Amino acid sequence: MEAFSDQTTISSGGGVWGTIRETLLYLQQNAWTIVFALGSCYLVKVNVLDPWMEGRRQRASLRVIHDPTRVSSLQEDMRRVRAAQQEEAARLGQQAEEARRTKKREAMEEKRVKTPLEAKAGLGRRVNNDTTATSNRRSTRSSTDGDGGGGGYNPMNPSSGFSNGYRAQKRVVRRS
Repeated sequence: MEAFSDQTTISSGGGVWGTIRETLLYLQQNAWTIVFALGSCYLVKVNVLDPWMEGRRQRASLRVIHDPTRVSSLQEDMRRVRAAQQEEAARLGQQAEEARRTKKREAMEEKRVKTPLEAKAGLGRRVNNDTTATSNRRSTRSSTDGDGGGGGYNPMNPSSGFSNGYRAQKRVVRRS
């Protein structure tokens, strides 16, 4: 087997090695032509074929998008999904409203001033010595009326004891 050297003519015999030698010689002789041909093919592909294929793909996509059977099935799906979203939003809104009410109720309960009986968890005894809850309620109501009589002492209402309490003077505006 002879080595590949500076021969300008190559014998076509030799099987696979002969074919490889012929190909290498062809590439050496036509290298710049091949480079320019590949560059030209690339530019044609980028500037002509790719935009044409993209336009063709877009036109086919628009045909499929505007197909009446597809549009009707998508509208049905869209209505179904929107109804489910509305139900979910209503449910979440109701839960949020319930949570807000509960939080507001807890905040009001926390801010509320408890009566001495509630503070002691029912272990205390009322001042007027009534044993029934209804009579206790009646006496508390009458003592908060401000009439100064009868129901017992209420520390939050100074006139609830057996005194007349403080009454502010009526203000008279004198106009001349």
